[in-house]
Amino acid sequence: MNLALRGIDGSQVAWNSEGSFLKDAHPDLKADYILANPPFNQSDWGWDILKGDARWKYGLPPDGNANFAWIEHMIHHLAPKGVMATVLSNGSLSSNQSG
Repeated sequence: MNLALRGIDGSQVAWNSEGSFLKDAHPDLKADYILANPPFNQSDWGWDILKGDARWKYGLPPDGNANFAWIEHMIHHLAPKGVMATVLSNGSLSSNQSG
């Protein structure tokens, strides 16, 4: 509705009911800019299915919290000189949880 009110073509926007972790809609995409506000502290994000995923370049994210997984997912899709901005919960980068 928001897109329609602003006259923006939303034909390329699609709902992914499986989520970005389990069904990466753009597995080969390398973006110049990434702007995101992922769900905070998501506990059930498919850790057991995705343990060996190529996106975890900097280590396996913790199974009970997807904050670090979102960061690695975005870094995976970032072009070599790309820029990323994201909003995450307090403590996302300073948590004592290990993965």
